[in-house]
Amino acid sequence: MEDMATSAFTTKSHNMRLKNIRKFVPSDLGSPELESRIALSAAHGVHSAIAAHVAPMSNSISASSTHSSRPVIDTTIALVQAVPPTKQNAINFTSHTYNQIVYGGGGWNGLQQIFNRYNHGGSISQLTGDLTKLSQHVPYGKSTLLPVWSSSVTTYVNSGTVADATNGGPFVGKNAVLANQLRIDLVNYLNAGIGTSFNVFLSKPSYNTDADLTYNGKV
Repeated sequence: MEDMATSAFTTKSHNMRLKNIRKFVPSDLGSPELESRIALSAAHGVHSAIAAHVAPMSNSISASSTHSSRPVIDTTIALVQAVPPTKQNAINFTSHTYNQIVYGGGGWNGLQQIFNRYNHGGSISQLTGDLTKLSQHVPYGKSTLLPVWSSSVTTYVNSGTVADATNGGPFVGKNAVLANQLRIDLVNYLNAGIGTSFNVFLSKPSYNTDADLTYNGKV
């Protein structure tokens, strides 16, 4: 039911915009409407200005974190209120958790650590298992985001290409194009579901990755 580990972050109290609250129910997931929003978000690309992709040079993957835009809190996007038995914390995603998903932290591996391991071991099953664990830190990520990630991995392994051939991103090095694509998939997923399936909150401390997302509140 709730894919996100509740220990990934703790939500602080915040002033809710009572006139702009949407109740979310699990039946919203997997609907044609949500899938359409994900596709539309992917077609428009991500919001942030990111470094250009650099050709692989070694078995390690490194990251650049330069951004030219500032985080945006869009107060016109509804705040989603969980309907029991879903816990509110399970649908409140934060910029802190996003940074951990990209770079790791909090006792679990992010994309950077996952791809360093994949580059040295080359095990698809290990990569798939690591991504499955990582998806659980995203609201309903295992059921909705993970299939998108799996599709990107399959396409890359079979053809050496990704959905966004000019994706760019923070990662450089071996298989960086795939790592960057998975980050783009995540951003597209968050953009599609914010205000309808879950919340995306700007939290403290601030990170360079904050500029990747749009937010409908803060904690």
